[in-house]
Amino acid sequence: MSGAIVIDGMHQYCPEIKNMKERILIRRDAELEHGAPSSAPLKSIVQLAPYGCGAATAEATRVFTVNGVARPKITIASGEKQFWRIVLYADLELDSESMTVVAFDGMPFTYHNPKRHVERLRHLLLAPPGRAEIIVEAPKQGRAASLRCLSVNTGAGGDPEPWHGVGRSRHKC
Repeated sequence: MSGAIVIDGMHQYCPEIKNMKERILIRRDAELEHGAPSSAPLKSIVQLAPYGCGAATAEATRVFTVNGVARPKITIASGEKQFWRIVLYADLELDSESMTVVAFDGMPFTYHNPKRHVERLRHLLLAPPGRAEIIVEAPKQGRAASLRCLSVNTGAGGDPEPWHGVGRSRHKC
């Protein structure tokens, strides 16, 4: 079981989020059973590589989902800003735009340093059980953007199948 702990009052430190739509994104695992018909659609949706990635040789046993959905589509109007609370262990990248990070693990940057209000990033590595609170602005009309969960090689003691992810990897996997 997993869930999000939402810290109220974030708008006191970051007033611009007060009237923004808020989303909570939680990464979860979906188990894959070798040869099971129910696993084929999940493998197809997340576009698992039919070959190993790096040193991985085993067949995938799970895929990651966001709020229980593989490759979810998040609706956001052109130019709209939303406040996202992201709860997942992942290497995240927002293509075509940057993320405006306002807090890590429920702790606003300005809590300890009033001069550090936000941080604009294109790439964010969240360690387990990391959380980030970010402002996302939709691209201009007619353009699309994707939040990608990139490959994370956690070594021999971790996940032996580093190609699992919500989105495509920037690595050749």
